[in-house]
Amino acid sequence: MGATVQIEKLVIVLAIALAMGCSKSPTPVLDDPEIGVVNEEEAVKRIGGTENDKRKADVIFIHGLGGNYKDTWSAKIGEEGDKFYWPMELSKVEPDVGVWSINYNASPSLWIGTAMPIEDRADNLLKELELVGIGDRPVIFVCHSLGGLVTKQMLMNAASTHRPAFERIVDNTRAVVFLATPSAGSDFGEFLWRIAGPAARKTVQVEQLNRNSPALRTLSNWYMTNAPVRKIRTELFFENDPVPGFDKLVVPPDSAMAGATEIATSVDGNHFTICKPKSTASLVFKSLQKVVKETRTAAEKSLITLAEFSDRFNEVKDDPARLADFNKDFQGKRVKWKAIVCSSNPDEINPYYYIAEDLKGPPERQIMAGFDTIKKSTFQASMQAGTPVLIEGTIRRSATNGASLEDCELIGDDSSN
Repeated sequence: MGATVQIEKLVIVLAIALAMGCSKSPTPVLDDPEIGVVNEEEAVKRIGGTENDKRKADVIFIHGLGGNYKDTWSAKIGEEGDKFYWPMELSKVEPDVGVWSINYNASPSLWIGTAMPIEDRADNLLKELELVGIGDRPVIFVCHSLGGLVTKQMLMNAASTHRPAFERIVDNTRAVVFLATPSAGSDFGEFLWRIAGPAARKTVQVEQLNRNSPALRTLSNWYMTNAPVRKIRTELFFENDPVPGFDKLVVPPDSAMAGATEIATSVDGNHFTICKPKSTASLVFKSLQKVVKETRTAAEKSLITLAEFSDRFNEVKDDPARLADFNKDFQGKRVKWKAIVCSSNPDEINPYYYIAEDLKGPPERQIMAGFDTIKKSTFQASMQAGTPVLIEGTIRRSATNGASLEDCELIGDDSSN
């Protein structure tokens, strides 16, 4: 009799998991009709525009509990089984940005698959993002549910590390769009336990979603404190409808808005449909497109000249406190500079070059650019002293002896000017 009851409970848990769209593991499609051939081992999927070296920004979709890179973001439309996959649709209407979708194990039950603690998953995905070159330009994260917590953890980890590649990701993060993220936890794990008890075999990520978790509170406090300082734009959306079979919201408004100062927007739909807009006219799609356009415009307006930067730098370089404030203003900005090459070293392992506003300018106008982060494909050994160039790069920390420009890219020969 007891065994029968346990089996019935297990069937209920599996039915709930299937309703969430879970599979045993987030198995990617190897030959996707929309995206093309997808590498099964690749965590960061290329959706559109990612091969364009001149793209203006990177948009990264991160699914939640029980999701994957495709199904989480796909809505069924019509009677023929057609689907609206909005990461792909975004890349069509915004062709000058790169669109990516992350795939990672996030099963709610050990009956279906595995999961990794949020802290470890954050470091894991930071490394994956580093390997595909994320951080070279403005970054926008789009997160569903648990994906929002993973994103916060990634940003917090990246900000506290001394790994330049990770720091570039957080420095260049311009916006995060949260879709039903349980910043103060969720009752869903308690719901599974109430139904099935130990038979639910909850994964560690479900356990970490407990309401009023100290770890989640730490994440919320960090994000609430640091997002404004780092000028990270935040967009919040929460579900309006309960999931069938669950008598309350998976992520109620108070949890979705915990630790936020921004106004949150309610969306028609439940926890699992909020991330599945059905057309480009939907509220969520239009909101993201607006974020993308405004992020791109802001990046274009941030262009400064080398002279402006170096003049301000020389005013503060001998005052540690003012230099720290200066770094907050400029660090992580992606800028374009008209410059002249003073000297270069086209070494294969550690290429670098010195640029200046002009060769006749004072020495303090010269700024070291690049170190070992210059893109090899754009570095030209023929750039001798006196060559006019357009350089695009990301400003890193300044010290009393100068500042560095990392992730440098040669935009073009500026000899015509």
